[in-house]
Amino acid sequence: AGAADVEVVAAECVTTSRETVLSLDLNTCGANDTQIATRFRLSSKGGVVDRFVVSFDVGFPGAEGVVLGTGCGDKETHWKQTVIWVCEDQKGLAGIELKEGEVLEGTFEMKRGVENSRELEFVIFWELRGKDGCIRSCLKA
Repeated sequence: AGAADVEVVAAECVTTSRETVLSLDLNTCGANDTQIATRFRLSSKGGVVDRFVVSFDVGFPGAEGVVLGTGCGDKETHWKQTVIWVCEDQKGLAGIELKEGEVLEGTFEMKRGVENSRELEFVIFWELRGKDGCIRSCLKA
């Protein structure tokens, strides 16, 4: 298990599509609604993927329809983005090369922290079935 980092990720560093893994109505949701396990599918734009980026958007109802976004490319906030490194090897951090059109699929799990219920813990299992037929995968907790 590794720790996530909080940093600003520039939009030009993003090499896949973006996917919503959870949508909540903050007027009606409860604490247990943040405990999820859901599938995701990211399409590659081509390039190296070395981390997963987690962010959130909050919409405020009303005539103006204001949205506070914390994703890559949105105006920087103090929340920044949470990054979870793809895998580690003996030489340090290693990414995976994706060709344009390849698809990275997996399961994203989020649950409240065991020691601190105000924290969130993430587990990501991903698999890439490359155009070359090779399957690469990793469990990152």
